[in-house]
Amino acid sequence: MKKIAVMGGSFNPPTLAHEKLMDTVVDTLGADLGIFVPSSNKYVIRKMNKVKRDNQVYSEYEREHMLNIICDSHKNFTVDTCEFGDDGRGYTYRTLCEIQKKYPDAEIYFICGGDKLNIIPKWHSANDLLERFHFAVTARKDDNPHEQIECNTILNKYKDKFVIIEQPEGIDEISSTEARMLINKRNSKLYKICNKLVTEYIKELKYKGSVSK
Repeated sequence: MKKIAVMGGSFNPPTLAHEKLMDTVVDTLGADLGIFVPSSNKYVIRKMNKVKRDNQVYSEYEREHMLNIICDSHKNFTVDTCEFGDDGRGYTYRTLCEIQKKYPDAEIYFICGGDKLNIIPKWHSANDLLERFHFAVTARKDDNPHEQIECNTILNKYKDKFVIIEQPEGIDEISSTEARMLINKRNSKLYKICNKLVTEYIKELKYKGSVSK
């Protein structure tokens, strides 16, 4: 059966952490495909409204384009824009159902950090989500996601749906927040945390003034 890894997020902008994490998960699972699912503008704008600084929002087209740049160098990476234009709630269950429709015979693995484990039971349609889909849980060396799953009565019922994957080293220090800060300062360190071609594209956008603030 085909395996597909799905990573959702704002990707505002996408960083090397996103790229490395997807690469690690796809390789560990032996997945046939890794799919980036960028959030809708409504979701990202609402999220950025809570941030006081470096809260620029790249458009849906711009974020999709940046992810496609990353996918160009990975033959088994792609982008799905099924959340674009939605109500901004970003329901994981709804998104994965859309992906499943396109790949009806595939096992879908949703990528999430170990810090999200305890809130999964609170997500929209959590029981259906756990029943239908798998989870690729990325964790640092010192984390113990197995214990979290065992101790949570809901997650424990579905423990066979979880695959624990060691997080690539060095990605904790990389974030989209830091990227936006470097972009605003026009700091060349951006090349160290974003794909080189993504960085060049961001520079073009910045000079053209097409990035929202």
